[in-house]
Amino acid sequence: KMTVYARMNSYLKGEITNYEIEYRLLCKNNTYKWILSHGKIISRDELGIPIRFIGTHKDISDRKEKELLLIHERYLVDSLLKYTSESIYFKDLDNRFIRVNDFVAHIIDCECSQIIGKTDFDFYTKEFAEITFSQEQEIIRTGETLIIEEKGIRKDGKYIWSLTNKMPLRDVDNNIIGTFGISIDI
Repeated sequence: KMTVYARMNSYLKGEITNYEIEYRLLCKNNTYKWILSHGKIISRDELGIPIRFIGTHKDISDRKEKELLLIHERYLVDSLLKYTSESIYFKDLDNRFIRVNDFVAHIIDCECSQIIGKTDFDFYTKEFAEITFSQEQEIIRTGETLIIEEKGIRKDGKYIWSLTNKMPLRDVDNNIIGTFGISIDI
């Protein structure tokens, strides 16, 4: 990482095209604040050497605190998805997988990345996929949760049997944007 002075000097020498940097600043009361600094050369001498430079400093401590909290929350969710022995999946309005955990990939017998963008029709028999599609479309339509014992057959003939909790997936404005589910292999 570049220090504040190193970044400013690089800008003044013309090595970088803009001066903007975030850094922590020690305050007089011995606490730290996050600062966002912007600067701009406004005039140069006849040799092109900067002679006037203006800048602003903005306290972005609240924003940085929220960013760190978001990083921590994402870590917790990612840990849950990675280490749980339940299948957890998220689907869009067209019942296409948008995120799955490792256990879903284990049950389907492929990599997580091979599941994203596909539907149950790609992995299970048509009969079972039609049932899950219908259930999930009903959840999207009504917003109601469904708890069900599911027996299905993968395309390779392997049976699955699980207790599944299917719920509406909502955005920050509470609009339904798909479904998500948690299944326990029974």
